[in-house]
Amino acid sequence: DGWGRGCREAAAAIRGADVLLLCTGAGFSADSGLAVYADVACVPAYALRRLKYHDICQPHWLQREPQLFWGFWGQCFNDYRETAPHDGYRLIDQWAERSFRNSETA
Repeated sequence: DGWGRGCREAAAAIRGADVLLLCTGAGFSADSGLAVYADVACVPAYALRRLKYHDICQPHWLQREPQLFWGFWGQCFNDYRETAPHDGYRLIDQWAERSFRNSETA
């Protein structure tokens, strides 16, 4: 059928590639328990100031309010560092190691 043929063709193209750029959405991290963009800034200190994620991500905070800048990005960094990845990350890592990290292009 068309679906199976399309999957076989995609698999062949990936097997023949020297490099693979794999992009995921926020849901991939959320499956590990990390907050998605809409929830990252949902803390009382930001809510009192009516700051949303897109507001806090602006680089001007580094100059205007370094405590806000470093507090926000430090928390994000710590969350990512302390959260155990789900099995999808392990599978992708194994696939990359087996098929792409040692290619001539890499």
